[in-house]
Amino acid sequence: METRKAWISVNEKAMEAIEDTGHYKIDKAYLHHKYEDNADIYLHIFDWYAGEASKIAPLPDGCHYPIVVSIDPKQKMSLKQGHVLLELNIPTKDLIVTDAAKWDYILNYWYLPLDEDDLRAYKTELKDRGIHNQALMYMGQFHPQLKQRVTDSWSRVFDNQNLMSDHQRVTVWEVRKEWIVSTSRPHKNLL
Repeated sequence: METRKAWISVNEKAMEAIEDTGHYKIDKAYLHHKYEDNADIYLHIFDWYAGEASKIAPLPDGCHYPIVVSIDPKQKMSLKQGHVLLELNIPTKDLIVTDAAKWDYILNYWYLPLDEDDLRAYKTELKDRGIHNQALMYMGQFHPQLKQRVTDSWSRVFDNQNLMSDHQRVTVWEVRKEWIVSTSRPHKNLL
């Protein structure tokens, strides 16, 4: 089985879940805790992503939302007090790789264009309709056809042939105990 090295920083509670159950998953309660008052804004995006990404890497039982991992050793997640840095070997079939710049468009509720010409045409259409803020248009009560067009454009995040950046965003549905190669914890400063 082909694997790829990855890293993730998890808190001690997540590490305990991995040790006790053999895996770590996130759920809606975790996202509400993490994003607080903005949770509903992000949940809409994560629900969309889960539906689309599950066509690439099927959702294991009990998994609902993606977990971001780093596959670039230069972009390993920082090690901080109360967290554990995990080095993982993940089966490539379980990785969902997307363009990080494209993901930023989705997080901002923006139209994800095919190319520069498509983006110019879309912006011209918005201007002609008197729309000055893509995100407010999407979250508002009007323009259902435009909203659908934006949502439909998001599937381009999975097109890794037409990239907007050199940075990748990689997700998995769970972190499995058997994927762990090593763990690192920060040293406590002794005063």
